[in-house]
Parts: sequence; structure tokens; C-alpha cells
Amino acid sequence: MKAPPPKPLPAPPLSAAGTAGDRPVSHSSVLTGAVAEPLTEPTPRPGTDQERGDRCLLTGLRGNIAVAGVKGGEGRTTLALLLGSALAGLYGGGVVALDVAPHGGTLAHRAGSPRYAASVLDLLGQPRPTGPRSLWRVPGGLVVVGGDRRISQQTLTVGGYRALRRQLADRYPIVITDTAAGLVDPITTVVLARADLLVIPMSTRSDSAAMAGAAMDQVLARGHGALLKRSVVVVNAIRPGDPGIAPQRIAEQLQPIVQAVVCVPWDPHLAGGTAIDIRRLAAPTMQAYQSLAHVIARSMPGSQTGAA
Repeated sequence: MKAPPPKPLPAPPLSAAGTAGDRPVSHSSVLTGAVAEPLTEPTPRPGTDQERGDRCLLTGLRGNIAVAGVKGGEGRTTLALLLGSALAGLYGGGVVALDVAPHGGTLAHRAGSPRYAASVLDLLGQPRPTGPRSLWRVPGGLVVVGGDRRISQQTLTVGGYRALRRQLADRYPIVITDTAAGLVDPITTVVLARADLLVIPMSTRSDSAAMAGAAMDQVLARGHGALLKRSVVVVNAIRPGDPGIAPQRIAEQLQPIVQAVVCVPWDPHLAGGTAIDIRRLAAPTMQAYQSLAHVIARSMPGSQTGAA
């Protein structure tokens, strides 16, 4: 029996002229409905009873979510982007994801951001010489602030990151930060110190499980025991047939340590590392990220359900 087509994340309505309201849509983006726009206040959208319940949990919350891990290649950036899109879909907007990896990460690439999209350094008053920049919004209302090849300890200081976070938090209740692999650079140290919730990606490969354990040890060693206890681990399944650990076994081992474990099935579209076209995600993948968004909504400090 053929699987039903994936349900897309909510996107802004497009008029016949190809616009979202009075904002031009860039057809160069592979993310359906992506638009360039200034910072705006979130506008709640109708949804199911479950979605409205989670939106109520998010309303009024101001939280920082860190996506971090020791090892690269575990889906950290993909997680930041798709989690952000799913959360913004629940909230009707009000979520921003930023890339603070030294020398520029791949968040903007995975989001299909055009060259004129604003980067972290653009927002900090270090614009590139090619003209004005616009923030990039993807389906569900997530705003993406990509990395920059110019990012270094000199151009993005700890003080600069704090200023950027305050600037974004003034208008976006939820800030998701895609950090560099390794947990050792100064910016990541500050991200963890300021995080309300930590999300750790891993795969079902045995070496990934070891690296995830090392990440948890580092978080604990830095005095963030409370943060680790309320963290969420996302287990990305590997290609069917490749040797690995059963996701259920990983979940059983981690559940006493962290707040929640969510498993995401292997998806051929995400495995290539190219720009993500949400329309090409398999239905189980979409469902997994939407489930993850519900878990995160209830895990944020101040959430009535999470505090119960």
C-alpha cells in the first residue's frame, strides 16, 4: 500500500502574484514559501486542538535552545532547521535559528537561503560590501540567521553573541542556536551557559553513541547538570541495512539521564547534505519532527506541562 504524501509544515499563504502579503517571495529557495522579510512579531495561526494547546504553552515563554554535540556529521544543523520550522509552525512564528559556528556553518545552505540573506555578522553591524540584507523566513515562520565565513573569535566575540541574542530575543520568544561541533569554542561555552534547553543529536552508529556520551560528560563537567537532566536527545536512524544500535535500546539507556529521547527515521533526502526541500521528506520524518516539537514545547522552562 502506497504511503500517503507527507503533510507539509505550515507556510504563509501565497497570492496569485507570488507574494506573501506584501513581502516578495524568492523562488530560488527550495523551501516552499520561504520569504525575505524584516523582523516581525509572530502571528498565531489556527490549528488542531493539540497544536493550539502547545501554542498556549509557548505563548509568553522566552527560551534559548542549544543544539550541540561533540562530533560533526550527526545532523546537528538539520535538527536545528527542522525543529525550528516545526516549532514555528506550532507557534505561528516567533522562532529564530542562528548559526554561530566559526568560519560559517551550513544552516543557511540547508535552508536554501539566498546570498542576500542576513548573516550573524550582518546583524552585529559588520555588513558585507554587497548591499542591504534581509532576514530569511522559511515555512512555518522560522527565521534563519546563517553563519558567515568571516566568523572567528575576533569577529564574533562572547559579548557580540550576547548582544545578538538579546536583539533577537526582543522579538522572538524562542532562539535556537546551532553551535560548532566539539563544545570547546568560547561561543558554545556561552550558549550552553545561557541555554534553557539542550538538544543533542546522535545517530544509531556505535561511535555516535560514544560521542553523545562524551558530550553529556562534558556538559556535566561544566556544571550544567540541571541542563543535562532536562535535555532532549534526538536519535537519527542510519541507512537501513547498515550496522548500528537499535534506536529503542538507545532510548532505554538514555531515558534515566535526560528528559526525553525522540527517534527520527532515516530519510534519503536528508542524507545527501543538500538544501532541504520539505516536500521531499518522507511522511514518517515529518511526523517525527512534529512529535519532537511537541516534546520541546512541553520541556521548555515555564511550560505548565513541563513543570508539572
